Amino acid sequence: MNSHKIICLMLQNLIKYEERSFVKDLNKVGEQKSKLLKMYKLIKLRKVIEQDQVTLVLYGNLDKKSLEAYRKLCDRMIDKVFNLLANFENYLQDKNEYSDVHFKRVYVNRNLFLIQSLKYKYLPGGSGKWVSLDISKLQHSMEILPPSGID
Repeated sequence: MNSHKIICLMLQNLIKYEERSFVKDLNKVGEQKSKLLKMYKLIKLRKVIEQDQVTLVLYGNLDKKSLEAYRKLCDRMIDKVFNLLANFENYLQDKNEYSDVHFKRVYVNRNLFLIQSLKYKYLPGGSGKWVSLDISKLQHSMEILPPSGID
């Protein structure tokens, strides 16, 4: 599956608060942001899903240079969407959009990631003992949650 198809699927599945937050971020000044915003509007609002059509609207032609520029734009768009989805504030704002189990899994996974980052990046050798205990507690929390089918 190519980047364009992935972007189309991800954008179509954003919930309302995620959309608002995403558009707010894309509205910041800058040429790259402007292209990202145009791309978002074409795919999400106008439902243009053909890669060639989007490339033609954004770059004016379908030559090799335009296709390469569009590929790079797709990579930036995917990064933007991933950053949006990783932002825990979005989960807190739209907590009612998710099941309790899903919300708790996201919370536990996020904290597990943060604690592991602390352990491996910032703490010297022996001082990570308390972090290991927190990791164990979080992993135990994950075990007692029923499987969600989405990990």
